[in-house]
Amino acid sequence: MNHGGAPLFSPSQVGIATAMGTPLAGLAVIVINYLRIGKRQNALSIFLLGSALLIALLVIKALAFSWVPGFIQFLIMITAMHFIAEKLQGGIFSCHLANGGIKSSLFSLLFWSLFVPTSLFLFVFGATYVLYV
Repeated sequence: MNHGGAPLFSPSQVGIATAMGTPLAGLAVIVINYLRIGKRQNALSIFLLGSALLIALLVIKALAFSWVPGFIQFLIMITAMHFIAEKLQGGIFSCHLANGGIKSSLFSLLFWSLFVPTSLFLFVFGATYVLYV
């Protein structure tokens, strides 16, 4: 099963993206993998479901787990995103490498890890500015 020549992000890179950016950056890397292998429906489903789940988790975290130290919450997010990526795409990634595919570069990972939260920040604060000025 050949997934094309596009480089894919590994589950470990999803964890790194989450650490460098946010869980949304980790989610974006998972979605990018689905887009690179041509599974657009999976990409859309994972993006919508993942975004809703992240919002729900943020609300639950703020209401019920505010007593947990931030560093512990940070480690839990990284571990959870790595686990999710492993379950969703671990087999796809292994098959991709077995068929001669390559892993995405760290530069690409750095770009997406920083681009996603920066874009979200600019969108939210830009929209807030437009609405209130």
